[in-house]
Amino acid sequence: FDVESGVADVRDALDTWSHRLLLRRKPDLRVMDGGVSPFSSGALRPVICLPKGIEQRVRPEALGLIVGHECIHVARGDGWWRPAERAIADVLWFNPFAWAIRRELDLARELACDEAVVAASSSRRAYARTLRDVAGMVSGLSPHAPATAKSIGRGSRLLTIRMTPTPHTPRPPTH
Repeated sequence: FDVESGVADVRDALDTWSHRLLLRRKPDLRVMDGGVSPFSSGALRPVICLPKGIEQRVRPEALGLIVGHECIHVARGDGWWRPAERAIADVLWFNPFAWAIRRELDLARELACDEAVVAASSSRRAYARTLRDVAGMVSGLSPHAPATAKSIGRGSRLLTIRMTPTPHTPRPPTH
């Protein structure tokens, strides 16, 4: 990170979430030029990649939630599972159900991370705003841009699914 104001917020969030999730190894942090959405990658040496200038496009609280979401991917071992699922789908390239199942697994993975972030942060509204902000950032990206979180940019239906609380999502108290 080159921008002073964003560095501390992102590094603090990375430390906080790594500690909260009891990660044995804190993910490395990389800034990517060009059009990407935030994503995590790697199994043995996980990396969280953020687009250059994200700290100027979202609030500090949103930065923390974005980093938290990616740390949850790391904690869940998604860096192992997603490539394995892709390899199986590649072997079964002729079977449209294999690709449909893979798409559903991608969505389920994102929903699980969303739910975990909301449960850990107790801020469903702030997280919904964060999803909306990231969706705005990725809406014009190429379908081939590197990002696992682009599922929120592919259409309003997927964004709606990700912003709708599940039965396990804590709801704020009513007065």
